[in-house]
Amino acid sequence: MSNVSARRDAIVQAWRTVLESDPASDDENFFDAGGNSILLVVLQRELSKRLGFRVPLRMISGAPTVSGLMGLEGATGGNSETATPFPPPQDEPAPLAHSQERLWLAEQFNPGHADGTIEHTYLLSGDLDPTRLESALLRVIEHHAVLRTVYPIDEVSLEPTQVTRPTAALTLEQRPAANVSGAEDLETLAARLISDWWETPFDLEADPPVRARLCALDEGRHMLCLQMHHLAFDGWSEKLLIEDLATAYAGGDLQAPPVSYESYSRWERAETERWRENDIPFWREHLSQAPPPFLPAPPDSAQAARREESFDLDRESVGRLIGAAARHSGPPGAALLAAAGRAMSGVFGVPDLCLGTVTAGRVATALEPVIGCFINPLALVLQGVSEQTAGELLSSSAEVLTSAMEHGRTPFNEVVRLLGPDRSRHPWFQAWVVLQNDPPRAVLDDTVVLEAVRVPQPRSSLDLLVEAIPRPDGGWRVYLAWRADCIDEVTGMTLLKGLRTAFTDMAALA
Repeated sequence: MSNVSARRDAIVQAWRTVLESDPASDDENFFDAGGNSILLVVLQRELSKRLGFRVPLRMISGAPTVSGLMGLEGATGGNSETATPFPPPQDEPAPLAHSQERLWLAEQFNPGHADGTIEHTYLLSGDLDPTRLESALLRVIEHHAVLRTVYPIDEVSLEPTQVTRPTAALTLEQRPAANVSGAEDLETLAARLISDWWETPFDLEADPPVRARLCALDEGRHMLCLQMHHLAFDGWSEKLLIEDLATAYAGGDLQAPPVSYESYSRWERAETERWRENDIPFWREHLSQAPPPFLPAPPDSAQAARREESFDLDRESVGRLIGAAARHSGPPGAALLAAAGRAMSGVFGVPDLCLGTVTAGRVATALEPVIGCFINPLALVLQGVSEQTAGELLSSSAEVLTSAMEHGRTPFNEVVRLLGPDRSRHPWFQAWVVLQNDPPRAVLDDTVVLEAVRVPQPRSSLDLLVEAIPRPDGGWRVYLAWRADCIDEVTGMTLLKGLRTAFTDMAALA
């Protein structure tokens, strides 16, 4: 096989591994085929492994086709996923992962805070067997140890630890949904069905981090409601959970994850020093340019009532945004970042911004099938936003985002510890910009259709959030959420209008 053929084969294999399908042609765009900013990192890892050198993210996002990737070049070295092997299971309690430490501390200061849990609701349409569904949920929890893990404090070290219970314990609470009417939209209904959960904190030392409720709506329709503590779950985990639930409901075999979450947390401790050597010089330089907060400081309360507005971007508009981002060597998230930065800069009258986002945090292939909390925040400094054209801003946003993702392995709390920023508020940023994964959809044993229903939160500790969620038709639903005690209604609506305008400007660059 020639070198050219071998390279193309390696690229196609990497593509197939990430998207679970072959490219339709050598000119098909990775992002049009279902890729996103998170899967871009996975593709980087697969390409680096197969091509024998570490491929920069910016090079991939700038040429996201098989034809474009054929021209990749890079330096050898620095491509090893793991410098230490994942440790085997051990009898003694495991330490918390760094992502868990942040959430555990927040829970101690403010039990039951809204951002410490994840709520998922699903409309189930068809001839559902509730008993069979409960058995399937128990199988999934039995299969993923982190879903039956508690977090007691070790009596000797006085540190929180992970202790996995030997068996799954879950009761699928079943109840009818009262006062269901056609006038109530599904999101409002879902929020009403779990309203009591917001007021009932998990006892992390004693209770497994999963709650489940099944509500009968009408003939052939149920709402499955799940609440997980964030210590045991993240956005990536949702797809894994639903895939395994569908398999278990059909009576199929669940494939064992390559490593347990406990093994990951031990491995992460061993790897962090190596990551710091590569990442901290970048973060020290990047964050030395971070401007002061541009949002007013909220009152002392750790969380407040949440205001939310949304609008839709159709498939064509999203396609233009993705194309514009790729033309400027960025993933789709760069278009979202640029639009949010332009809107915030204009509304709040600041040329420089520091915004936050998150990475999936699954820095090794073995972690992709593992349910748990892996996400890692990144601080993104945008300078001179008000002085740049839309094209210049999109290019600089792409550079900032891909560079941060390249150095996103070191846990955020380690970056904070080593750089020592002001801690009177959230370090470096108060506003978040997040492009989410596609919501899952599944069919349970060819009889029941499962569709995700988003649950609006009643309160939040995040000052400001711009979030885009892919729709089944290829568009995005863009949410703007803010703390009502931090941003007033007029400012929020002005920002919403600015976002719409900024997206139009970015899409015009395609």
